[in-house]
Amino acid sequence: LCCKALPMAQSSQGQSLQGPYRNIDIVESDDCSFLPQDLLNNAGLIWNGNIQPEVHGQLFVVTNACRTVEQEVKLIERAVGTSSVLLVKRASVGELRVTLKQNTTAVAAVHFSGHGEASGNGFKVHSVLSPSMDRALEPSSWTNMFTDCKQLRCVVVNSCRGALVATAFQKLPQVMYTMHVQGDICHDYAHAFCGGFYSELATGGDVEAAFVCGHQSILMFEPTLSIGSDGVPELWVRPGTKPRLSLGPERRALELEVVVRKRLEGSEAVLMDAITKSIVEAVQRYAKLEVRGEDICVKDWGTSWELRLDNSLDLQTTEVQAKAVHESLTRRFSGDGVSLFMDSWRTSSLVLCLNSSHGDFQMLDELHSSGGLSPVCGMPVLSLTETGVKATITAPAYVYARLCAYRAACIKQGEDPEVTFRRPRWIPIGQGDGAGESDGAAEGDDAAEGDDAAEGDDA
Repeated sequence: LCCKALPMAQSSQGQSLQGPYRNIDIVESDDCSFLPQDLLNNAGLIWNGNIQPEVHGQLFVVTNACRTVEQEVKLIERAVGTSSVLLVKRASVGELRVTLKQNTTAVAAVHFSGHGEASGNGFKVHSVLSPSMDRALEPSSWTNMFTDCKQLRCVVVNSCRGALVATAFQKLPQVMYTMHVQGDICHDYAHAFCGGFYSELATGGDVEAAFVCGHQSILMFEPTLSIGSDGVPELWVRPGTKPRLSLGPERRALELEVVVRKRLEGSEAVLMDAITKSIVEAVQRYAKLEVRGEDICVKDWGTSWELRLDNSLDLQTTEVQAKAVHESLTRRFSGDGVSLFMDSWRTSSLVLCLNSSHGDFQMLDELHSSGGLSPVCGMPVLSLTETGVKATITAPAYVYARLCAYRAACIKQGEDPEVTFRRPRWIPIGQGDGAGESDGAAEGDDAAEGDDAAEGDDA
C-alpha cells in the first residue's frame, strides 16, 4: 500500500485520511515513486533495479528587503548547502536578468522570500534609486524571465498573497509544482515551513513528502490549521508528475570509450541510437539492471576492424613492425582523407586492431577485394574484418558503475562482454568539447600495445 494524492472527485480504493491531508488516499500501486520516504532514502535513486526519474539543479532564491528574510535564507542554505543555492538579495530586475542568464540551465527550483504586494498583484523587487520606490512586478513578468529555465520544476512563493505569481508559473510547461499562500503568512510560519520543506527535500528528494514536512512544522504552532487556512501554503501539482527533485551544485558527467563488439549499420542518427540501445540491452540482459538511454550521449564513433597480414617470413612480430604498417597505410591513403588509429597489435601473427570511419573501412575493404591493397611493408594482406563500433560517450556516474557490474556478471556467467569500455574521466555536464580535468586517466591510456596492455586498459 502506497500513499498517493488523488483528486477528491475520483473514487478511492481505500480509506481517506482526515485532517489537513484529507486529499491523500490509501491506494494499491506498483509505482515505486510513491513508496514510503524511508524506503526511498534507503534505495537512493534505485528501486528493484529501476531508476527513479529525477531532475537535478540549483535553488534560485529571490529576496526583497526584510530583516527576517536573512534568517530564512541562512536556514535554506543550512538545509540544502550553500553551493546548492543561487542567491539574489534585494532583487532588482537587472540583478535577476544577469544571474538568470548566467545560470539558465542550472535552475531547478525557485524560492521567493520577503514581502508580497499588498493587493496580491505580485512579488516586490528592489528599486536601485530608493527603497520607497520598491514595486511589484506583474506575475507574467516573472514567468517571462524564467521561460528559458527548462530544468525549472518547483516554485515556492513563501510570501503573503502569492497566488497570482504561483498561478502564472503554472503556465510554464516545465513547472511541475507551485506552492503559495492565499492570504498573509507570519514570519514564524514562513520560517518553519522552509525548515521542514528544504531539510526533507535535501535528504529525500521527494517534493510532495517535503511539502508534508513543511506543513507539519507549521502545525507545531497551531495544530488545528488545515490546508487552505490563512498562513498555510497550498500545493499545486501538474498531472503525471513524478515527485523526485535533487538540489545541489553542478554535477559532472563521465566521458569514456566503449566498444560494441557487433556490426552496426545505418545513418548517423540510426547508428547513435544503435550504440545506445546496445549498451542498454547488454546491461539489462546480463546484469538485470536498467540504464536509461536518454542518459547516454554519443559524441563520436568509428568502425573497429582488424587487419591481418602474412608475416610468415618473420615469426617474431615487434612493436616497431606494427607501427611501421600503421604509418605505411597512413601515408599511402593520406591524400584520400583516410584516418586510421591503431588500438593494439598481437604477437605471433601480425594483426592490427584499427579504428576508422565506416566509409574509410568500406573503401579499404573494396580495395582489398580487388587485390589493390597488398602488399603492406612487403607483407600480403590476408583479411580485413569488421569487429564492431568504437564510440566516445558521456553519461552519469551510475552508467559507468552499471557497466562495471555488467562486466562482472559476464565473467561470472562465462560470457565475453559484448560491450567493453575504458577508464573514464570527469567532465562538467553540458561541456560540448569534452575538455576537462581527468581523474587519473593518463593520455597514454588511449594507445594500448600488445594483448596484455589492451586487455588491462579495458575496464
